[in-house]
Order: sequence, then structure tokens, then C-alpha cells
Amino acid sequence: ISARDTGSQALEPIAAQVEALADRIGGYVRLRRSSPAERELAVFVYNYPQGEANFGASHLNVPESLARLLRSLEAAGYGTTPLTADEITAGVQRNLRALYDPSLLADQYRRGEADLLPLAAYRAWFDALSAETQRRIVEYWGPPEDRAVRVTETGEVGFVVPRLQAGRVRILPQPLRF
Repeated sequence: ISARDTGSQALEPIAAQVEALADRIGGYVRLRRSSPAERELAVFVYNYPQGEANFGASHLNVPESLARLLRSLEAAGYGTTPLTADEITAGVQRNLRALYDPSLLADQYRRGEADLLPLAAYRAWFDALSAETQRRIVEYWGPPEDRAVRVTETGEVGFVVPRLQAGRVRILPQPLRF
């Protein structure tokens, strides 16, 4: 959170990094003071080898592990809805299918099986990045507006994020790697 001044050799704080650290500490304090039932959790699911019908990681039984995790979280007072391994498999495979076929994303959002990150919110974050970072992202992925999905009934534009909801726990497939 600091850098050495080349002239004086003194360590100088980097304001943006100090602020980011303070925000993170504040978040940890709020989390610690909240009850488990109030907390929102996200679990990313690794998908290797890639494929819309595949759901696993190094020959482990990921669906059963997640089902046990949800039961344990419920027992610990978290606001979760336990799901069976079969329910988890079906839900995650629907999410994967939508990642491989983006034409399915808007329907998945309409059915309540995905969240929407509004393009305006993403754009605010994106615009706060350095010009060099923005350039690299656009060079690799293209402009954000080209990747956004329009939900025609509402006119909303943003990034549809497929997820399986289990109470206050969201299970999300790892985004595709190109």
C-alpha cells in the first residue's frame, strides 16, 4: 500500500490502495458482526474438462460435495436451501449450457435462474481501470457493449450471470476460458 519515493527514498502511501484496504477491513468487520442467516454466499464450481454436459473436477464427486456443504451450512444457521446432488447437477448443467449457447441467457434470466449485472454498473467499474488495463481487456474480449445481453421485455442491458440459487447461497459455474 506504499511505494518508495525515488528522490527521498521515503515510503509514501498510495491513497487508492489504502482506501481499498480500509474498505476490505470494513467488509470483514461487517461480515463478522452479521449472523450466518444474513450472509450471502457464492460458490464457484470448477468445470474440468470443459463441456456443457460435464460437471466435475479431477474425478471428484462435486455435486455430492456441494449437497453436503449446503446441509452443513443449513445446520450452522446459514439461510440456505439444501439440494440433492441430482438437483445440483441439473441446475449447474443448465447454467453451463447457457454459457456455451449465449442465446439461452436472456431466457434463463427471465426464469429467475440468473442475475443481471447492469452494463452501466460494469461500465463504471471498467472506466475506473487504467487505460492500459482497459485496452488489454477490450483487445482480448472486445468492447463490453458487444458482450452484453439485452432482455427485450424490460429493455435491461447487462451481463447475465447464470447461477443456481439455494436460499442465500448462489452456485455459479466457472466462466468459460477462451
